[in-house]
Amino acid sequence: MSTLLPGTARADWGEIPAGAWPFPNHFKVLEVFLYGGLSPWETFYVRPPGANQFRGLDADVAAAIWNAGCSGTPMPVNATEYFADAQDETAANVHGVHLGPFTAPLWRADLISRMRMLVMQHDLEPHEAAIPYAMTGHRLGRPKFAGTGAAIQRRFQLTNPSQTAPFSYVCVPGTYNFPGDNILAATATGMHGGDAKPLSLRIGAGSSEVVNQLLRSGVTPEMDQLLNVYRAEYRQRLRFQGAGNPLRSKGFAAYDSSSASLLNAATLQAILNTPSFNLRQDVDCSVNSPSLIDNQPGTAIRLASHLLTRPSNGARYVCVIDSGLREATGGGGYDTHSNNIGTVGRNLWNTLSTLAEIIQNPTLPADPNKISLDDTLVVVTTEFGRTPSPAPNGNGRDHHPGGYVNVLLGGPIGAGTTGRRLVGNIVDATGYANLSNVYSATDLRAAILLAAGVYPLNPDSFAIGDLTSTLSAPDEPSSAILLRQRIFGS
Repeated sequence: MSTLLPGTARADWGEIPAGAWPFPNHFKVLEVFLYGGLSPWETFYVRPPGANQFRGLDADVAAAIWNAGCSGTPMPVNATEYFADAQDETAANVHGVHLGPFTAPLWRADLISRMRMLVMQHDLEPHEAAIPYAMTGHRLGRPKFAGTGAAIQRRFQLTNPSQTAPFSYVCVPGTYNFPGDNILAATATGMHGGDAKPLSLRIGAGSSEVVNQLLRSGVTPEMDQLLNVYRAEYRQRLRFQGAGNPLRSKGFAAYDSSSASLLNAATLQAILNTPSFNLRQDVDCSVNSPSLIDNQPGTAIRLASHLLTRPSNGARYVCVIDSGLREATGGGGYDTHSNNIGTVGRNLWNTLSTLAEIIQNPTLPADPNKISLDDTLVVVTTEFGRTPSPAPNGNGRDHHPGGYVNVLLGGPIGAGTTGRRLVGNIVDATGYANLSNVYSATDLRAAILLAAGVYPLNPDSFAIGDLTSTLSAPDEPSSAILLRQRIFGS
């Protein structure tokens, strides 16, 4: 019978064992998911200057045009920044890895010094399978299939029961043309129950209308009382012989959670009633034109900053799904089967410029409305990379899960000690990850939970056997320590 009881009845669920986390606090998390599959070869994993630096698209990079009205664009257009050394299979085969011109907004000393790059690999080429795996660390069909926000929401509901606002949010693009790509996997709850579902916010024209809807015009206190009566009656029917905890019912848990959120609409309305929720227009810095364009990813990142920096009822996790300033030819912001350079240059520059804008610069006066890397971990993720050789059309790149990177900034990553490091490596000659030193989406998701204050090796999230073999240890706490040391270097 105990297995049917709601998991949230365990007050210690997700608690991290002593010794597995040496820091005095845990970190809020901002995730930016680059929807479509980012090419690393012009962005985060670039060869040193020389022949074929951009793996077949050097001429395209050199021909890039930047808007003269935008500050900080790369000069020259193919400029790169040394990041760290990588080592292939042997100690003798060492080569430098540079950050490409489209990542220039992150070249600030305070950002690059607290950056770690995680080399990843899997075998799923379709977006429909790769995106859910990248967002959850589980393949489709697994009972534990849940977005990172669900576990964080569940844990902080237990440790901070007085907060009536959500702890986890997912900012979804207002328009995207491939619903089968499964980007809503970020809101999946798996074994966590309906009350752990992150709040999904659609970003686009008219999206802030939800603020007016939360005013609940015409709803009286008597209506809410009646709703509570019906909820209590049904909950009672789920108790064994009318006593004890209600038995697990996924459908009712989702309904009950939605009803509770509805009754707390005034709190949420106050949080979302901000200019940050209004769709913003910005200049397209990849086109030499002064015209403005709707900036869905930029709006979502600025809204995420607002949610994470609130002094009360603040978020612990926000995921921004970036579908680009302009959609890529294959969909999303980064599915660049053609025009790889033009698309990546435009979309990644826009996203990283906004990201740098909302992160506190320590050389400037403190701004409470900006994210501090001392209390927030920023993670830039994507479902896979792009082929190291151009597509047959000559200017695009196709899907390549065999070797790609995700990026982490701040949080437990310290400047000068654990920062500016590669975790894993890609064999330069092939563009595939070195399988003796590579990580998985499961490893990253488990590490994010650990940094956020949720013990990832619990029955509803991950097991030791789900992790890469180099992270396996005889017991769970030892594996958690390995996870922390390898991914964050701490």
